[in-house]
Amino acid sequence: MTEFFAHPGWQRLLLALLHSAWVIALVGGALWLTLRSVRNPRTRYAVELAGLATFAVLPALAWVFVDVPRTTPERPSALVDDDGRGDFADAIVTSAGVSPSDGESSSRTTSPAATSWLDRLRPWLLAAWLSGVGLFTVRLMLGLVGVTRLLRGCEPLPERLVGRVRRLRRRLEIPASVVVAGSRRVVEAMAVGFVRPVVLVPTSWLTSMPTAVLEAIVAHELAHVRRWDLWVNLLQRVLETLLFFHPVVWWLSGRVRVDRELCCDALAARATGKRVLYARALEYVAIRRVEAATPLVAAGWGGTKMRLLERVKNVLGVPGTAGRTGWWPLAVVAVALGTAAWFGGPAVSAAVADDEERVERRNGDRERGEREERREGDRERGEREERR
Repeated sequence: MTEFFAHPGWQRLLLALLHSAWVIALVGGALWLTLRSVRNPRTRYAVELAGLATFAVLPALAWVFVDVPRTTPERPSALVDDDGRGDFADAIVTSAGVSPSDGESSSRTTSPAATSWLDRLRPWLLAAWLSGVGLFTVRLMLGLVGVTRLLRGCEPLPERLVGRVRRLRRRLEIPASVVVAGSRRVVEAMAVGFVRPVVLVPTSWLTSMPTAVLEAIVAHELAHVRRWDLWVNLLQRVLETLLFFHPVVWWLSGRVRVDRELCCDALAARATGKRVLYARALEYVAIRRVEAATPLVAAGWGGTKMRLLERVKNVLGVPGTAGRTGWWPLAVVAVALGTAAWFGGPAVSAAVADDEERVERRNGDRERGEREERREGDRERGEREERR
């Protein structure tokens, strides 16, 4: 395994992940401070999407700009060279902006203990990341397979809903190709599909719920389709798969889902034209819904942990507290700063050591020159005295 991960491409990948990790934490801290002062769900949602896009770009930028030393004939081993330094530790220092000038100074760039530890840890970190990506990829694929199963056996809507659905499509400017159907395979309403979205409503709801409540439910799911939330949700899952190890990514992705539901509630309430009735529909569904597993790539009515009171306040235009978050992102930022200092510390120490060495070398050369001048002067004085 050590030989496999000794390739410079794997070194560059791990360095890109490490450097982007603490930058993502810093960006997450800035987003946390920004979101605390924003009360409009649409504005928060736009800021959160911009943050997720930044998180997706940062590893690619780190891959481009990180500097990984290439193996030369003088350094025959891809992992450890003649003086005991590994390429991985060397790459961390080089990417921090310090390039050793000669063999003597480079040997002191990082301590032997730190170098050995980093070189031993590198293959295990890469193996752990690949394992996590593999597991989350399987999770994502199972979600896609689950969606295809849900689309089988759809049933037509009752006549009392057909006209209302047609009117909602027109108000939301959604094409008629977006199908609304009943299904016995789902236990809550959800929108699935990407190229040809389908809104599925449990068959039991079609026969037991009032028509006005069903209209509000369908309006909410059509709002997901209108806002392209299915595609955004898929991109979120991909980002969570690649950066599964970062808590800030999960925190911001969760915030996106919360504000997404608030935005859909506001859009659906405008489409129905009955805000109070829509708020009652939220309560009606929340009381009667059951715990259910929604496919990862589907957009539903809102998870069991969604704050009903906050959603009702948002529909009725009452100021809420959705923008407030806990203080834990600051702890993540503090850890990120510590990580950055840890990685940059050896480089700074090496630079300081090199500066001190150069100063000592110059001082030593100056002292040796002065001693030579004194010896030369003593020799000349001795020769003059002998001639006298």
